[in-house]
Parts: sequence; structure tokens; C-alpha cells
Amino acid sequence: AEIGDQYGMTRERVRQIFKRAYGETPISPRYIAAAYKKVKNKHQYREQSALNYYGVSYDVVRSFGDPKQKGSIPYAFRSQKNNAKHRGIAWDLSLVEWTDIWKRSGHLSERGQGKGRYVMSRIADQGGYSVNNVVIQTHSENSTEARAMDRARGTVRLYEYNSEKLTLTELSAKCGLAPN
Repeated sequence: AEIGDQYGMTRERVRQIFKRAYGETPISPRYIAAAYKKVKNKHQYREQSALNYYGVSYDVVRSFGDPKQKGSIPYAFRSQKNNAKHRGIAWDLSLVEWTDIWKRSGHLSERGQGKGRYVMSRIADQGGYSVNNVVIQTHSENSTEARAMDRARGTVRLYEYNSEKLTLTELSAKCGLAPN
């Protein structure tokens, strides 16, 4: 209890720290200080990691759910942020901003890929993900917009067929094949 009072925690928490660090409760004050420092450093590292990655404290992240549990809000945030990173797209959203955008759209529970699902997309597929450069729209709308933008930029792959330049979907339809 004295140790707990000294470090601002309960007697039971002190016992748990000792047990985790040493397998039993040590007697020496030197071990007490070392165990506390070890746990404190772990919490500081976790807090700094949450601030760097989610833009908010670890307690705020946990208030949205378990970041390691598939389907939780922090997991979905991390997944989209990682996908943007792998695609070389800048990310300037915190977990709170990202969640707020989704909640304001009213489609948080409907997010995901596929027909009838909603995605967060960048305006005109330009720039990074930021509060002023994202919209929530259906997956189909986003795909249609992306194809139109690719065609306008000349970045879509076109195939020549009977002196006509066609996309793979158009070529497949013209030849009577179902697109992949």
C-alpha cells in the first residue's frame, strides 16, 4: 500500500507489476523502483506510438475499440491508412477526424468494398487523404469516377480492336466475354 501511495496506484496494481516483472513480489525497494520504471516506460512507449500513428492518445484509441480486433474502428482506420501508404498516397487524418467523417456521412456501418458498400475516396483522386479532400461515396461511384479520371488523364490502358481504342471492359463486351 505504501508503494502504491508513493507511485499513485493501488496495492493490487503494485502486486501485478511485481508479478509480471519478477514472477513474485520482491522485497527490496530497488526492485520496486526498477519494476515501476519498466512498466512506466512501456506505457510511455505505447502512448507515444498511439499519438504518432492514430494522432490521439492510447486511451482515446481504446475508447473506439481494440486496435487489434478485426472489424473495430481503429482496425479499419489502420487498414485504410496502411493501404494509402502502400499506394504512395499521403495521409493526414487522425483517428478522431476519420471517424467523424464517417459518422457524419451516416454510412460507417456500411463501409467496405463491394456493391452497395461505401468507401472514403479522395476528390478527383488527387492529393492525399485529409479532412478537406475526402468524400464518402459508394464503391461503384468511386470505381466509375476512377475509370473516368484515368481515361481523361490518358492513364487507362487501351486496346486496339478493328481500328478502335477500347478499355478491357469495352473489348470484353464487344467480343461477348464477361469481364473479370
